[in-house]
Amino acid sequence: MNPYLSQPGRDHGRRRRHVLVCLMLGMALLMPGACLHAQQSSTNVQIANVTPSGFTVIWRGQPGLTSDIRLFADENGTVPLDGKLAVEPYPLHTGSPYSSNAYERRQSKTFLRSKTSDHGLRAVRVSGCEPSTRYHFQLISRSASSTNVSPVTGPFPFASTSARNSLVPDGAQILMDVQGLDVAGRIVTLSVSNTMTLLAGVVGDGGETNQVWFNLADLVELGGGANFTHTGSIRALAQVLGGGPDGGATLTIPVELADAFRVARTVATQARSEIVAIEIGSTVMRGGTTSSVPISVDSTIAMSRLSLDLTIPAGRLGNLTLIPVAPEVDPSRTTIQPLGSEGYRMTILPRPGELLLTSSELVRLQFTALTGVPSSFVSLFPSTAGATRADGTAARTPLRQPGRVVVVVNEPLLEAHHGVGARRNLTLYGKPLFTYGIETAPTLTGPWRFVREVAVSQLTTPLDVPGGTGALEFYRAFETETHPPRLQVSKGLSNSVDLVVFGRSGTNYTLQGTASLSPPVQWRNVSVVRLTNSFRTLTGIATTNPFTAYRITLP
Repeated sequence: MNPYLSQPGRDHGRRRRHVLVCLMLGMALLMPGACLHAQQSSTNVQIANVTPSGFTVIWRGQPGLTSDIRLFADENGTVPLDGKLAVEPYPLHTGSPYSSNAYERRQSKTFLRSKTSDHGLRAVRVSGCEPSTRYHFQLISRSASSTNVSPVTGPFPFASTSARNSLVPDGAQILMDVQGLDVAGRIVTLSVSNTMTLLAGVVGDGGETNQVWFNLADLVELGGGANFTHTGSIRALAQVLGGGPDGGATLTIPVELADAFRVARTVATQARSEIVAIEIGSTVMRGGTTSSVPISVDSTIAMSRLSLDLTIPAGRLGNLTLIPVAPEVDPSRTTIQPLGSEGYRMTILPRPGELLLTSSELVRLQFTALTGVPSSFVSLFPSTAGATRADGTAARTPLRQPGRVVVVVNEPLLEAHHGVGARRNLTLYGKPLFTYGIETAPTLTGPWRFVREVAVSQLTTPLDVPGGTGALEFYRAFETETHPPRLQVSKGLSNSVDLVVFGRSGTNYTLQGTASLSPPVQWRNVSVVRLTNSFRTLTGIATTNPFTAYRITLP
């Protein structure tokens, strides 16, 4: 059971039961217009959660702005109510029900409010009102440099509070799963015919990060006199607010209400919607070699056709082919065709009598990395895509995740990310069995400071380096060849050490050791080391003395 539903609150003497529903995003139905009681110059403004002592105003705005509301006793704004009513931006109940203390609860609410703002949604709760009273309002959005009000002048829109709370025998609660890519913090509204205004909830408030709940006993009858009571069937309409692929979804929820007290009778329902997501994988490879990346689909529908246009920088990859992976993909009807110098169109079709399944790796895109060009990060950008349902009709435009190919020809490549504290996480892409130096500078023009030398054994090498003191820090990598030779020593297993010899490729060196550096130093030959690259790793060099020094020399 949702932990929030067992917490005390206003129930006005009503018995509670739960209705569990699942809402998957992507449907294209439309919600009825905003429930305002006067003319308004603001758009997408809705009144919700009306009680005898308050109401909530919901509207859309740019992400990152601060929201507020001014309240008046008259439509022209000549009688302000500043300081007489309580105003709470982004009202919430409890935040995450799993918060174990006040600090975690505040953090949870801060997260949800930030997500609501990021979705371009605004909400303000007004409380301390009188029953059966009109309150006119003006919406305010503030940024660091400006303040916008809507409407600018009267007559201002208003919300009316209800007259009183009344007993609702069968006060059903709806707990809804909202499925989508990024739903936490979204506002969901619920409307029922012959009621005064909407109910509104925030996804993640009092439930999981993909859940929202409503109490139908909070509905107010159309005339605003008391709480909504009904016997028999009703149909509630839920809508997920906000833009993007997760916004605009609607779901009709049938509920049976009785005139007797009922507790905890559950009605489960689920609405399925269309989400088609295409993901292109990534890889790291040497110039002149052949590799591939997966092309996967995650969909709520089976498909009879999938097409994808890719943009790939010219002169980097060649011999592009599609290799079927999923058994339902028809090799004879799966093609890739060039579109100009940088474009390719892929068409993926199933075998006769079959469909492309809903979640699988369909094909692999195979290619050869060209030589004679600099090392580079090659983007695999899906510019457009299309999917066809089993009945031959077009599905919703698929979501697309680009991929990438890191091609190491001769030059090293470097990526930098923030680490813990002042540390920086670097990823070095270089030729295996080569040595590279890492330098840093506060500007692109220098001065450059040497950070460390790295011997790489594979194409990808993660590094952890200290950050600089300035606001910006630049890093670069370059291939090195050490002369005179250098030795790096680290402790190995019991009574042994591991060594890395840096020097010139194709050169023979002599590894020597001594148990004492006191004159006269007696060096003994340990082994002859031939470098076929710029370094060589020696592991498990036995040492019988507590102290042993090593050096590397030319013969």
